[in-house]
Amino acid sequence: NAFGANKPERMRETLQQGLWLALFIGLICLIAMPLFTPPLLRLMSVDPALHASINAYVTYVALGLPAAAMFQTLRSYNEA
Repeated sequence: NAFGANKPERMRETLQQGLWLALFIGLICLIAMPLFTPPLLRLMSVDPALHASINAYVTYVALGLPAAAMFQTLRSYNEA
């Protein structure tokens, strides 16, 4: 733990790596969630009348994931 070891330069590096990782994972989810939602809905036998609204909801949630992941990284950093 960089905080406990009193190494502020290591804390900055850890934060930067965490932010890049959060952005990367968020972008993967941004691409994957809308892409895999239609096949999953068909697999689960969801009423086709609901597909459009579910796809829209999942897309909007996916758009917010990179920012939410980065927020969680900053929150964890500030709570350390």
